[in-house]
Amino acid sequence: MKKILIFFILFSCLEVFSQSFSLFDIDASNFPTIRAKFYAFDGNGNQITNLSPADFEVKENGIKRTVTLVSCPSPKPPQAISSVLVIDVSGSMASGPGNRPNIEVAKEAARAWVNALPLGKSECAITAFDNRNYLIQDFTSDRNKLIDGINKLIPTGGTDYDMALINPPAGGLLVTQRAKYKKVIVFLSDGMPNREPKTDKIIQEALAQKVVIFGVTLGMPCPDNIKQFTTQTGGMWFENVTTVEQACLIYQVILQTAQGGDPCTIEWQSGTMCYLSVVNTEINLNKLGLKTTTHYTPPSNVLTQLLFEPRSITFKNKPLGIKHDTTVKVTAINGDFVVTNIKSTNSLYSISPKTFKLSKGQSKNLTISYTPTDSVYSFTKFEFETSLCPAELNVSGIYPRSRKFSSTLMVTHPNGGETFAIGSDTVITWGGIPSTDLVKIEYSADSGRTWKNIDTARGLKYHWGNIPKPASKECLVKVTQIGGTNFPNIDPSKPGPQIIWRKTFGGSSPEYENSIIESRNGSYVVAGTTSSNDEDAVVNMGIKNFWVVKIGRN
Repeated sequence: MKKILIFFILFSCLEVFSQSFSLFDIDASNFPTIRAKFYAFDGNGNQITNLSPADFEVKENGIKRTVTLVSCPSPKPPQAISSVLVIDVSGSMASGPGNRPNIEVAKEAARAWVNALPLGKSECAITAFDNRNYLIQDFTSDRNKLIDGINKLIPTGGTDYDMALINPPAGGLLVTQRAKYKKVIVFLSDGMPNREPKTDKIIQEALAQKVVIFGVTLGMPCPDNIKQFTTQTGGMWFENVTTVEQACLIYQVILQTAQGGDPCTIEWQSGTMCYLSVVNTEINLNKLGLKTTTHYTPPSNVLTQLLFEPRSITFKNKPLGIKHDTTVKVTAINGDFVVTNIKSTNSLYSISPKTFKLSKGQSKNLTISYTPTDSVYSFTKFEFETSLCPAELNVSGIYPRSRKFSSTLMVTHPNGGETFAIGSDTVITWGGIPSTDLVKIEYSADSGRTWKNIDTARGLKYHWGNIPKPASKECLVKVTQIGGTNFPNIDPSKPGPQIIWRKTFGGSSPEYENSIIESRNGSYVVAGTTSSNDEDAVVNMGIKNFWVVKIGRN
């Protein structure tokens, strides 16, 4: 799979391609060696290949890294291609997330493609689609005819990928049957299809004709079906394009690739990775004065950490006023650790020893002590100060029959000041409770006035993928304990009624409860409506039925 992640360019693409620098296919599998592919083009749109590590500067999260390799292929003449530009003209193309309508972004990129294509050796056709398809211009080497066809595109109608590619009379894969040279389709859309496309049939037909499909989506993530019919035909996909400049750069990369051009490769050395989080990367091509920014997430097995077994400790129903001991095994992962101090956030708990050394892979047993003074839930976080990465161990004391508790849960990341790009990933972490306790994770984009659910999780961390819109400077993350050793089904920060029993009634269609009352014998009666005709609601006398359910006291 090939995908452009994010890019920055210093030119305005109005009619032709120009100087640019793009990075894609970041590979962190051999961490700390990071490898990526890139294209650099000069002001005439020619690929620049005479580059060395000294021409680049790489920073990860603001920290300068060492570039160890830059390798570029020898230039070769462009291969003749028969390209079909398949352009979405559905009604949504009349607007867009950027400062110009999506249809104008598409037109600018298409005009740049036509102007850069060596039409003396290659040919181009243009088709458009909404809920139908249109042959705007059949294969030609006449640049004026192609530009004139692009200029006439008007958005209207729905979005149908089958119409775009396989349905008559003007599906892209029908047009490629008349091609003279290497067959290439550049598919552009800004919307999900109104009906599920025949993805397998699209792939089968493309492979039979040896057509390479490239996909570009404007203002949205790339749908899975586009990913499938591009990657399985040897193409590439690009997503969340919002500007003319981005679209033109992508079309420039596609054209270079389609004509047989190979990208350059760059490698750099990353550093110690203490947390599984997004690594924001900035790469400067000093020779051209250009910069590209991107991000990647390293594999989880490369983290440098102290690993505890068990991961958290709970003292349960221990007699008051007596010191109680247990042990925990700590192992050094991916590094040699020197522990210089261990701090406890609660004086009821202690640990020994507080200083020691561990070589990579080496383990050691530590003694945890707890002296309870009351039957209240208590908690400590042991904070390890080390030569490499900090570490934390959570320990709690519980008395399940006691209703006394104090709130100890806290969000540790993000904790203020972080910036995340829409569509990127991050890791939410929390502490103050055992790692086995279940929490609910929510986010707010308006300083807490409204909250939206993310997920439930255990383990004191959660990988939040594809951060949603909207962009905001008032974002918050909230973590609420909803299950655990001491608090089975309640939020410990809100004393009051507890959920002690759950059961779902109804069938496969919607049910709505309108009222509930408690009867004299302690049971409950729920009244509402149902549209089901299965499971608990087995009799249906019409579209919507009144439904009364009696629930026993137990």
